Order: sequence, then structure tokens, then C-alpha cells
Amino acid sequence: MIRRGVLFINLVISVSIILIAGCENGTGLVDTVEIPVTEDLPGSVLIDTVSIFSGNGVCGGIDSLVSVRAACGQAFISALIGGGSDSVSCSCEKAGDPDSPSLAITTHSREDSTAEFLTYFELPAGFTDVHLILSVIADDAAQIFLNGIFIDQIDLYSPSEPGVREIWEFDIDDEDLFAEGINTLLFKVMNTGTGYYGVPAARADSSDCMYLEFWGVYTSHVEDSCHVVIDIKPGSDRNPVNCKKMNGVIPVAILSTGCFDATEVNHTTVKFGPLGASEEHFNKYGMKRHEEDVDLDGDIDLVFHFRGYKTGIAYGDTIATLSGWTYGGVYFEASDRIITVPWHLDGGDSTWCDK
Repeated sequence: MIRRGVLFINLVISVSIILIAGCENGTGLVDTVEIPVTEDLPGSVLIDTVSIFSGNGVCGGIDSLVSVRAACGQAFISALIGGGSDSVSCSCEKAGDPDSPSLAITTHSREDSTAEFLTYFELPAGFTDVHLILSVIADDAAQIFLNGIFIDQIDLYSPSEPGVREIWEFDIDDEDLFAEGINTLLFKVMNTGTGYYGVPAARADSSDCMYLEFWGVYTSHVEDSCHVVIDIKPGSDRNPVNCKKMNGVIPVAILSTGCFDATEVNHTTVKFGPLGASEEHFNKYGMKRHEEDVDLDGDIDLVFHFRGYKTGIAYGDTIATLSGWTYGGVYFEASDRIITVPWHLDGGDSTWCDK
């Protein structure tokens, strides 16, 4: 089932139009694209909530998770982060929700009148109850495909309120639309100069940039063998890591489940992140051990606090891994999803999520 809603943003855009031919738009299967397949996550969570959004990178740079092609037959390349405003440079002003982690993306040339933006996400084996909750805004219009299946066609402006931009919201939960492993999400964007789907128009002499912005989450349940389950930043679904505040600590909980007792973990052996950070807090007896029922399910979990810059988490990372040993000598690894928020968007020049 696909449910959609519409939000409105007031905006008036002046346009000029040069007609050129573009790629044929319409429903149908997506062209074959070679997509890198991520490895299975050891200890992946049984209930997985993962964010998906455009603008994964630095303003004016490339999006590391979204590809674009602007002409039929061209290869997909990384999309450019920009668009969403009337400035000549296609600035990174947000087109949609200012509280979302997303930024608008565009092609590498302002002369393009059509483009296909492609991203992907992965569902584990044995998934059930999958939901894709998605918000999209596109200039001037777009068609949306999930795994090559046409989902909907959207415009920039409200048909009933000219000059008012629409944010389209979708809740997709038809499991027949999803697949085990890699799933593709494709947006066929068209710059018409009118705000509505129709004949594409070249904008080479205009500051009106073709752009796309999307943001949302997908969730799924997995019935699997016993894994060690961790929860980065308990209480948050998105698990944001703020690269501007890496001197602070990142809380991570090892959760007790029906088949794993977190209190059996030797807390002095636990490491987190690429650099293997250890628990930050000590007392006169040594490394502190923090036991608490984090998920309020009646059993005791084990909580850690890792100094951000000691973890080695880098901007663009989407997962973080914890490892350790039980008192019984059993080694384990477990991973959870994260979103890194780039501190350098506020003036820094580093591409790393350090201190």
C-alpha cells in the first residue's frame, strides 16, 4: 500500500525557458546499474530503522550515496550537492524541512533539463513488516520508482495554489515492492520552468536550478539467529553523530535479549569504532561498569560512553561497530546505523568527523 500526503511551502520563482529535447520519461524498469553491495552486518539489530536522504556530503561537493545521469546512455556519476534556491550558484539552502539531515542535489551542469537520480538501500534476509516513509520535493517535477516500479508523479507547485511548493510524503508498506538485499530508488526529475510535469525546458541562461531533495526512514523486522544487539545513542532512531562536538561522549548500549545476557560481557574488553575507543569513565576502582535497563524490557543492559574523537568515526560513515569478549571467553561484534552531521558545513575545512 502507498499512502501520500502533501505539505506546502510559499515561494515565487521567476523563470525563462529554452526548449530542448530530453530523455524519454515514463513508467517501466530502471536500466541495469552496477551497484556496490554492502557486507552483512555482524550482529545487525532485529528491528532496523535506517535513515535515507539526499545531500550526503559537503555543499558544492558530491553526494556519496546518490548518483545522477543527465542524458540517455550516459553513465551514472555522483550527484552534486546544491540547488533549492534562486542563486546563480545553486546554493545549498534547504528546499524542504529545515530540521531534516538532507540537502538538495542537482546535476553538474545547469544546462540539463532532465536527470535521473539513483540511490539504494539494503534489506536483510528474512525481512518482514517493511515501511519506507519518504518526503520528496523536486524542481520542477519528478517520477518516482522503487525497484523499477512506478510509484507516483509529483509536481513542484500545488495545482490549486500556483507559486506554492509542495512537499510530497509517502508511506510505502507493500512488501511486494521490496526485495531482499539491494533495493533501488530512482527519481526522474524534469525542469520544465512551469513547476508542473510536462515538456522539459533548458535553463542555461537562468539561475533556476533543477534539483531534488528527499529524506525519510525505512524500517523492517528480521527473525534471525541470536545476535548481540547494540543501540547507539539509546532513545534515538537516527543516531546522529555531531562532527562539531566530537569532544563529547557517544553512549552505546549492549542490549540483553532472549538469547544473550549483556551482563556477561567483560566491559574492559569492549572497543568501539574504527580506532577502537574504550569506555571513557573511570573511578578509583578502574574502568566504570554501567548496568541499566535501557530499553525498559525488564532485563539489564550494559551502557558505555566513548569519547567521540577517539572512535575514528569519519564523516559519511553510516554504520559503527562495537566488539568485545564475554567473561566466558566468547568474542562478538555488533553494529548499528549512524548519521554523521558534518561540522565543516559551519566553516571548517576538514572532511573528517574528528574533534
